[in-house]
Amino acid sequence: MPAKNVVFEWHTREHFDFLDVDTFFISDPTKVDWTHVNSLHADKDGNYILSVRHFNEVTKIKRSDSSTSGALAEPGINLRL
Repeated sequence: MPAKNVVFEWHTREHFDFLDVDTFFISDPTKVDWTHVNSLHADKDGNYILSVRHFNEVTKIKRSDSSTSGALAEPGINLRL
C-alpha cells in the first residue's frame, strides 16, 4: 500500500469564530454543524476557495501559509477569485 502523506492541512476552528454563524441555521444549539463545508475548490493559483454553509460566505485560503484573504458576501470585502 502506498504511503499517504498530508500535503495540506487547515482547521476551521483556527480561522472562524462560532459567533459569526448565521443564527438562522441554529434550530437546536446542541446540534450545530457550524463549519459545514459545501464545497472546496483549488483555484488557478493553487489556493483554495471554500464555501461554508452556516457563514453564508465564500473564503479564499492561501495554500502557502493557510491564511484567509477575505470573504465574498461580507460588506466591504473585495475578493478576486
